[in-house]
Amino acid sequence: MNSDKLISMRYAEIFWSNKNILIRNIIITSIVVSIFSMIMPKTFKSTAVLMLPERQSDNTLISKIGEIAIGNFLDDGSRNESKTIFAILKSRTMAESIIDKMNLIENYGSENLEEAVKRVQSNLIFRNLEEGTISISAFSKTPWMSEKKDCDSARILSVSIVKYIISELDRVNKLFQTDEARNQRLFLEKRHDETITQLKGAEDALRSFQDKHNTLDLSEQTKAAINIGAEIKSQILIEEVKLGVLIQTYKPDHPEIEKLKMQVKELKYQLSTLNAYSDNS
Repeated sequence: MNSDKLISMRYAEIFWSNKNILIRNIIITSIVVSIFSMIMPKTFKSTAVLMLPERQSDNTLISKIGEIAIGNFLDDGSRNESKTIFAILKSRTMAESIIDKMNLIENYGSENLEEAVKRVQSNLIFRNLEEGTISISAFSKTPWMSEKKDCDSARILSVSIVKYIISELDRVNKLFQTDEARNQRLFLEKRHDETITQLKGAEDALRSFQDKHNTLDLSEQTKAAINIGAEIKSQILIEEVKLGVLIQTYKPDHPEIEKLKMQVKELKYQLSTLNAYSDNS
């Protein structure tokens, strides 16, 4: 215990005898740090958190077909939506658009577009957060020995970049939704025309059969076969519409696409079997 007291007293004596040197070093260090903090570049950060946009399936023609159940694709759809948004955010097109809008080649003092693209991409951070949200952050630095106006400009630039990214992302996303709705409409119009042509052919064939055999009425069995055939054709149409939409959205080897193909194949087999039975009866 006495030894510890002696050591503490010795340290106190050393400190006291060198107090002037210690105080001087503390003052000098504080001055240097203060000067350095004043002249070094300052970084400003602006962040926005976005909710993933809901898929506008209720507004597209595909919802008019009836109750087309694609609930198994909701989770996959959200993941694909997130991947699409990240692809847009990290694309070179987005970077070049920001550079052009904010005049960043001049602002950064870059020699060319390529250098400006690398710098703007290094100043952007995108994160996929929980509960289906995406974080967008932009950084902007002031020059060395910056003044208040430089700090204000850097702060405004970081905010402006984030706002522009959000507006551009909204514009591109709406464009994608418009393209998706147009593709669905074109697909439905094509299938509608094909179905009308098939029904017209069936109607002409039935009329020709009636004229040839001088028959005015059909047996109940034949009527039932025609009704069943019409129902199967309607089901085939619905399944093919669903299949067409999924093929445009997902990879060809997706399990649900394979499942729908098998269902369509089975329905067509049932229809061909029914037609063969009707021809023989």
